[in-house]
Amino acid sequence: MVRFSISLLALAACGSGNAPAPTKDQRVEAALARVAGIQPRLARVRELPVKQAIPTARQSTEDFRKFLKAEIARDLPEAKSAKLSEAFLHLGLLAKRADLATAYEQTMVSQAAAYYDPRVKKFFVVMVPDSDQILDVMSAHELTHGLQDQAFDLTTYLSPETPLDDDAQFA
Repeated sequence: MVRFSISLLALAACGSGNAPAPTKDQRVEAALARVAGIQPRLARVRELPVKQAIPTARQSTEDFRKFLKAEIARDLPEAKSAKLSEAFLHLGLLAKRADLATAYEQTMVSQAAAYYDPRVKKFFVVMVPDSDQILDVMSAHELTHGLQDQAFDLTTYLSPETPLDDDAQFA
């Protein structure tokens, strides 16, 4: 009986054997197709109306890196980066001076799986996790930003003349 149970578990773990596992491209396309069903449910939970469907796309890591470089150049110019690095060093948050712009870029490229860009009003998937559930949760999180943008125009808070100071913006 134990051998039979182990055999069934092994067979279940292997799947049907006939159907190949979907590729990451197929999985992300399926996930992006599910966005149409996620948006209205998310709008109800967040109590934010869907004014229009949020466009979606897959973005390569290299295109994401180009996007980040432009964003970082705008938000963290070299002089500001150097001053922040010096302040962090003085406070003991850094052991030595660092190029914060490069560190930020490397961190985001290696860890950000998706994002919503309020400037182009679009949701992008960059990395594809192994779990479809995680992919859908990730989509819901970024789509929340899309709904917030439709309700509150997030670009207002991204402009150089943002109405918030640094403390309020980071809160």
